[in-house]
Amino acid sequence: MFNKPSTYRESPASKYNSRNLQRFSKVPENQKESNINESEGIPSKQAHKLPESIFHKPSSYAGSKKSVNTKISNYKAVTLKNSSKSKNAVANKYLRNQPEYDYKGTNFNARIKMTVKDDKISHQEYVIDQKEHEKKLQMQTIKELRVKISELEDKLKYNTSENAKKITEKESEHEKALSKLREETRLYKKEKKLAINQKNMSNQRETKHISDIKALKQEKFELEKKIRDHLISLEKEKEQMKKIQEDAAKYEKLKETNKKLNAVIDQIKNKNIEDEHIISDLKFEIDKLKSENTSNIENYERQIKEISDERDLYKNLHKKK
Repeated sequence: MFNKPSTYRESPASKYNSRNLQRFSKVPENQKESNINESEGIPSKQAHKLPESIFHKPSSYAGSKKSVNTKISNYKAVTLKNSSKSKNAVANKYLRNQPEYDYKGTNFNARIKMTVKDDKISHQEYVIDQKEHEKKLQMQTIKELRVKISELEDKLKYNTSENAKKITEKESEHEKALSKLREETRLYKKEKKLAINQKNMSNQRETKHISDIKALKQEKFELEKKIRDHLISLEKEKEQMKKIQEDAAKYEKLKETNKKLNAVIDQIKNKNIEDEHIISDLKFEIDKLKSENTSNIENYERQIKEISDERDLYKNLHKKK
């Protein structure tokens, strides 16, 4: 709220006019509540004549209606059309001695219409210039938008500047990396050339050794092959020896069985058995067993001979190697 300076002195005419206005400011008790502070010098009756719309809180204001300090500024003093210049002067003098009022958050435009009689203000009322008010609001909105645009432009400039700095830093980093890569490439080419020269120098020595290495590798391969073949033949010989031993055991068993059969046959022949039929049957069975054993023995002997021949063949091959 605008406060009067400590050096401010109210003129006698102003005091008189203020006292005179009090006669027109009496209102009923139930209408005394107003959004204008009466201690500020504007009569409540005249304030009460203002349209209710000018006291509405802005949408952004969260306070109560009673706490809003309603002010009116940018007002002009006008009188009736038939008023004289002296009457206008009285009205303007009265207004000059009034503290300025400002609607909270808005430059509100209003006019005060006064009736001056005998150099005294006999009547006054506020006249709202709605078009002017809307124009003021539009100008205020435009001003706010310009401020926002300016802020956004500043932000954009800042972001552009920051991005330019980042781009410059990145370019510097890339240039350093490229320089490092060029140096590494130069060193690599130099090392590669040196390696080629060394290789050319050692190629003559290596060519001689390569043939020797190949010959040694071939000899090693052949020896390994011979060793593998020898091991395989040994395994086969072991298996054959095992089989021969098993066959020999069977052969000895068959020989023993044949011997027993011959003994039984001789014993039967020496006995006097009257039943010729039984004797002939026994002889048939004995001959059958004998033939079977003989064939088995011959079969085993043949297998033993084949195995022995194979063994001799392997031995001869190893001796040649």
